[in-house]
Amino acid sequence: MEAIILVGGLGTRLRPLTHTVPKPLLPLANVPMVERMVRNLPEVFDTAILAVNYGLDEMKTYFEGRDIGKKVIIVPEEKPLGTGGAMRNCIDHVTGTTAVFNGDVVTSADLNKMLEQHIRTKAKGTLALWEVEDPSRFGVVELKNGQILQFQEKPERGTELSNLINAGTYLLEPEVLEMIPPNQKISIERDIYPKVAGNGLYGFPFEGYFIDSGTPESYLEANFKSIGNNGTA
Repeated sequence: MEAIILVGGLGTRLRPLTHTVPKPLLPLANVPMVERMVRNLPEVFDTAILAVNYGLDEMKTYFEGRDIGKKVIIVPEEKPLGTGGAMRNCIDHVTGTTAVFNGDVVTSADLNKMLEQHIRTKAKGTLALWEVEDPSRFGVVELKNGQILQFQEKPERGTELSNLINAGTYLLEPEVLEMIPPNQKISIERDIYPKVAGNGLYGFPFEGYFIDSGTPESYLEANFKSIGNNGTA
């Protein structure tokens, strides 16, 4: 099975660190964050597909000849394609159920349990979901009997459908990837998932921790969490 890791961003929030090193190659506890994600994939995922725009040459050089326990395929984006477009750009390397990760997420989500649920529910897509105290800064989901019925963007306090937000880890069937128009800049979150909501899109709430390591403060927190951690990232 394959896992797509979205590592195409510029890492602007982490400048000046990312002026010389692409964000995916910044270390978490002395291991580049993208390598840590690949190494921590469950055994059933034997191939990691890296969707790369910025820092393509550095990524190729880093992984060339390096054995990290998984096959690594680097798929270039000639221009930024957004989260959905980047996934669609990798479709030629996908053979079935595929995991997808935002490349700057450090999370305790158990991918093995998530995959068990995905198979049991015969889902088209399963999204890891994280509970927040204040959902007004995020896009939230309405979850009923495990299914995601709709999305709500930055709801006003008191109007939120739930406190559950998208945590940047997905399991998708090829038919979802095929819904994405090729060679276009597409947001999977805004343009595709709402079309699948209520029709085979499931949520996987989890506990533990969820860190978007894209800012200096959260990058530091992610380093502390990664020390001795064997989780997803």
